[in-house]
Amino acid sequence: SIRQPVSMASESAPSKPVVVVLFSSYGSGSVLARKRTSWLLDLFAHQKKLDVLEIDGTKHVEDRKHLWGVSGAKSYPQVFIRTSGVDKYVGGYEDVHSMVETDTFWDTFKGCAEE
Repeated sequence: SIRQPVSMASESAPSKPVVVVLFSSYGSGSVLARKRTSWLLDLFAHQKKLDVLEIDGTKHVEDRKHLWGVSGAKSYPQVFIRTSGVDKYVGGYEDVHSMVETDTFWDTFKGCAEE
């Protein structure tokens, strides 16, 4: 399922890791970035059945700044795994696409799977 952003500080109890996708809805943004974001969201939510937290960096500036600080990159889309409010950078579209192509996807995302 796909959820909207929650404040970084609002998660207090330990919870199952969730996939976070940072993207931009900015109208003149790259068509390629939008296609890659759509592919990632479809992969996580529909094909792999993982919980996904979508964060639109153009509307949630503080979240964007935080996540860009974690990744060290200022680009879209970016993928993270959030565990108990702590974000771990996974990579961008090409990194996740490579995991799918090389059958290593679940090595990274197994903790996010429905139980």
